[in-house]
Amino acid sequence: MREQQARFLPLAAKTVVCHTITYFLMGVLAAHFLHYEQMFNQPNSGLRPFNSPWIMLGAPLQIFRGILFASVFYLFREQLFGRSGGWLRMAWMLIGIGILGTFAAPGGSDSSSPPRPFRHKCVAISKSSRRPLCSPRSSAIGSSGPGNG
Repeated sequence: MREQQARFLPLAAKTVVCHTITYFLMGVLAAHFLHYEQMFNQPNSGLRPFNSPWIMLGAPLQIFRGILFASVFYLFREQLFGRSGGWLRMAWMLIGIGILGTFAAPGGSDSSSPPRPFRHKCVAISKSSRRPLCSPRSSAIGSSGPGNG
């Protein structure tokens, strides 16, 4: 008998929990080791202050991002869950699309800035992923003028 396919609600619950916990833990580590408070509180950083309520809501709002991830995983459930090594495919999807392929992010594949060392690219990617969706410097709006990333 054929193995039962992944259902959406259990998949969404697992994805939301894993993503939110990972986001929170990595955010705490990045804030400490990459000195986010100093970066965020600089006058012309384009980022909200580190003690802003929007920054504090970052981890709880990841529930919605987890649901989005689960909806994409669900579309590819046969390739991800029906074969051995599916978790590698899932990891590559997240790394390739979510990190390396982010367009207009500093250090991303479409970035107009020159190549930087790996450490600086990690800081730039993590910094750009924490920008508010509608900030003037946000790439989510599609702005690509001078000084926008």
